[in-house]
Amino acid sequence: IHCESATFPGKAIGTQPNRVYGPVREFAYEGIYSGDLGLTFRLDPLMNIRRIFYRWQELIQPYATANGVPKGDFSYYQDYISDIYLYQYPARQAEASTGHGAGSSGLNFSEALKKPIYGIHIEEAFPKSIGAIEVGYDNTNTYSKQTVDFAFRRWRELSGSEL
Repeated sequence: IHCESATFPGKAIGTQPNRVYGPVREFAYEGIYSGDLGLTFRLDPLMNIRRIFYRWQELIQPYATANGVPKGDFSYYQDYISDIYLYQYPARQAEASTGHGAGSSGLNFSEALKKPIYGIHIEEAFPKSIGAIEVGYDNTNTYSKQTVDFAFRRWRELSGSEL
C-alpha cells in the first residue's frame, strides 16, 4: 500500500555450448530469474511498515529463546515465504499527452488510471534485507523511506485477464 517504487526483476536463459561438428551451438537449459526484488516504502509516523518486515524476518530466524539467548535456528522454508503481486499503473501525464485515455478507450480519465497496464506474480518471496534509514535534523520536512530487498524463486508475467 505504501510502496513508492519498485524494480521489476529481470530474467535470462542459461545456455551451454555444444559442439558436435562445425560451429558451436548454444542450447538453453534453464531459466534464470535474476537479482532481488527491490521495493521502497514510505514509512508511516510510527514506523509500522519497518516493524512488519522485521517481524517477517523474525519468522525466518527467531532472534532468541525464552531466556534471551540468541539462537541460530531457521524456520522451515514453507513457513516464511509468500507470493507478491506487483502492478504498473499508467502515468497520468503520459496518458494525457498522448490522448489515449478518456476519449479513445471509452473510459473517463480517472477510470483509465485505475486499471493496471502490466503486472507480475512473484513466487516464494521473503525479505532478504531491510535497508538502513537515514535520520537527521535536515530531514524534518520530509518523510522517511524504507528499502526492502526480497529473495524469490521465480516470477511470471500476468495476462490481461489477471490485471
